[in-house]
Amino acid sequence: MIIRRLFLAGVVFLVIGVWLLASYCNGDAGFQAGDSISAFSIKLDITTVGYPTIVGVPAVMLGSLLLIASAIASLVLELRSLFSRKRTPAKNLEGA
Repeated sequence: MIIRRLFLAGVVFLVIGVWLLASYCNGDAGFQAGDSISAFSIKLDITTVGYPTIVGVPAVMLGSLLLIASAIASLVLELRSLFSRKRTPAKNLEGA
């Protein structure tokens, strides 16, 4: 139950932070193609100023940390349940 809450909180904070940073940004993006692989390039120039930056960057960081924590918690829970299962003998299905 707590893993779901960690995951949902992480997603909410990450969406809020990325939305704030992306919706109030001033910048441009460029893509250049060439005849060889080394000639391909992508350029992103993003500038966000003011309160969206002050709120957006910590929200992205907190959302990322919560998603990492939920992944670690679910991994620990799975490993704990894997090694602590009680083995029960198979039921006899022939003479039931």
